[in-house]
Amino acid sequence: GGKFCDLGSGAGRAVFAAALSWDFDKVLGIEILEGLHELCDQKLLPRFDLHIREKMESETRREVDVNFIRGDATVIDEWISSRVVFANSTCFDRKLMETLARMASNMDPGCYFITMTAPLPSDDFELRWTGTMREAWGDGTVF
Repeated sequence: GGKFCDLGSGAGRAVFAAALSWDFDKVLGIEILEGLHELCDQKLLPRFDLHIREKMESETRREVDVNFIRGDATVIDEWISSRVVFANSTCFDRKLMETLARMASNMDPGCYFITMTAPLPSDDFELRWTGTMREAWGDGTVF
């Protein structure tokens, strides 16, 4: 159960992966770039609903609420109620990471905030694991 949110969801890969691989009640992507948001919301999500959803094994997964929001994650606070937040934050500057960290301090205890390249600059979260993830451009560090 719970909610998964991808901040800077791009082409929606992490959102769809979460919908397919875990029993979340809701998966959400927040993307500031109009073209990427439209790709997800107007092309990929309808195809997912038409071709993939019915083939998912778990009834819970078939019923997952998948949604994409176009906007700035430092203004939209819907992600704060997520159980798991992912930010492929390689291109996020320090100021953006600090703003997200301040906002994330309002998340419920026991929630996860996963970042790439640099950990979330916050004492409110415990670093539980660091690893490497293969990206199209090479290996990335996961926190």
